[in-house]
Amino acid sequence: MLASWLLTIAAAALAAAPVPGAGPSVEHDAVDCMVAEHYPLLPACFRPADQVARGRIYFQAEGMTAWYFVEMKSSMPCWNGVLPKPSRALIDRHVNYYIETITRSLGSARTPEYAALVVRSAEECKLPKIAAISGAGPAAVQPFLPSGFALGGIGGLAKPLIFAGAGAAVGGTVIVTHPKGPGPDPVGTPTPFPIPTPTPPTPTPTPVPTPGPNPTPTPTPDPNPTPTGPGALSATCTASPQSGVAPLAVQFTVAAQGGSGPYTYLWAFGDGGSSPAPNPSHGYGGAGDYVPTVQVRSGTEQVTCSKGVTVIPPSTPTFPLTVSRQGAGSGTVTSAPAGIDCGSTCTASFAQGTIVSLTPAPDASSLFAGWSGACSGPGACNVTMDAAKSVSARFDLRSFTLNVNKTPLTSILGSVTSTPAGINCGLLCSGASASFLSGTVVTLTAQSGLLASFQGWSGDCTGTGACVVTMTANRSVTANFGLFSVDPGDKGHGADVDIGLMRSVLRSPGAQGEVTLNGRTVLVTREGIGQVGVRAQPGDNLVEAWVREASGPGTWRFELDPAAIEPGSLRALAGEPLAVAPNSVTFRLKGRAGERVSFALRVRGAPAAASGR
Repeated sequence: MLASWLLTIAAAALAAAPVPGAGPSVEHDAVDCMVAEHYPLLPACFRPADQVARGRIYFQAEGMTAWYFVEMKSSMPCWNGVLPKPSRALIDRHVNYYIETITRSLGSARTPEYAALVVRSAEECKLPKIAAISGAGPAAVQPFLPSGFALGGIGGLAKPLIFAGAGAAVGGTVIVTHPKGPGPDPVGTPTPFPIPTPTPPTPTPTPVPTPGPNPTPTPTPDPNPTPTGPGALSATCTASPQSGVAPLAVQFTVAAQGGSGPYTYLWAFGDGGSSPAPNPSHGYGGAGDYVPTVQVRSGTEQVTCSKGVTVIPPSTPTFPLTVSRQGAGSGTVTSAPAGIDCGSTCTASFAQGTIVSLTPAPDASSLFAGWSGACSGPGACNVTMDAAKSVSARFDLRSFTLNVNKTPLTSILGSVTSTPAGINCGLLCSGASASFLSGTVVTLTAQSGLLASFQGWSGDCTGTGACVVTMTANRSVTANFGLFSVDPGDKGHGADVDIGLMRSVLRSPGAQGEVTLNGRTVLVTREGIGQVGVRAQPGDNLVEAWVREASGPGTWRFELDPAAIEPGSLRALAGEPLAVAPNSVTFRLKGRAGERVSFALRVRGAPAAASGR
């Protein structure tokens, strides 16, 4: 059962939610318990994974004020850290901890502080999350192993760790165990990064069986000084700075005390370089984690001191590329390499020197009209990212053609017009066409002339009602007209009388007109004189006339046979009359297509039939 708990905890660390905040983040599923006398294994995932420089776990026993830390190791895709064993003395107390990461660009992130209860066994934990157990302990504990924890079979002592039986590192201070007895407590202040300076608990030192107190180290300019008095050899060392971007210049220092003879030094910088100087400087050209170490000798004694140096690779500058879309049309723009998908993502950053190719994709109703900004024209767009750049892509609505035809031979029997304007195929027109933007809804209206009837649409419209087409492609419509068939039993038409000639005088530049009598077209005329013989019903009649085409103002005069009109019955109804006579009327025209004039008149009754024998 314990094994399944541990597998669950290890998997949970990979699924934990990230700590909120900008920049890097740490994903870790906090544990509730740690088993005493076992190494707690704490996994975490850092984001972005390819920018991680290092990871650390900071910890302390409940009631302590100082923090200690262990370095984490990469275990792709995440990192693992191992704490020293909590001793049995910490059972029923808590171990406080948090996890921190540093990125190569010196950004940092950390988790909140967690408190894990130390228990005798996994079965004693009343909470669900128990720390996994590692078979090996951490490589090192900084600044030293605190009280209540153990490495290997030794623990619970607030003494420095022993290196090869010779000494221990305490925040940069190295202590050597004297053959005649234990050495002094650590010298110096532990400083786990970046937590404020901890003050480790100071155990009671074991007296050294030599007369007098240990001498205080005295700074000396001599690179090989002679110790001022007896005592265990110790040394402190520094590295400044301990992290930075390559190339990184680091200044090293070392201070020794105690020993039994002149001091000699040998620095090994961790990249193959070395120096016998006590306080050398060294430049790191490549990225990596280095452990520079100085070896100090005095008589028969020897001690080492190490510091960690992290060198981060120089970052390549990036620049933003912003794409915008213009025009009434629609479409998307994508990039190679990937990053722009506009649409949804219209800004992306690319490394300096990257050549970004942009590709437009207009929708079916649109067309790509060209680039502006960092690119121009309708061709390819390749942008070299040596600064922030912006590009605009213009998409226009596509235009489609509407063709309108009228049936041959009978085309003069009717007219077709459109809304919105564009098609205006009158009595003398056999066909017309116009372009409309994609998505435009066009309504066609057919009107029949004298002795004709509209018989219906064919093509992209059918039926006899209004023809409505949506311009998402080229369209073609035919209006079918036929001769009007008079019913022999229609007494109304049979009662019409011949009223002689109607004469039209149209004076307007480029004018074309249509004249109707009682709703039926009787004359289609152009600029000049036109006439037609007409029949009308006895009594009231209505004459209407429309200007179908015109390019300037003018006049329109109508004349009828005075013998057929009742005196005083002719009167103007619409338009701007200039003169009205018993058998004629003249209108002023503004010269606009669609202009209408009308007048009324009364026709005398049919003459009595001649009597004969």
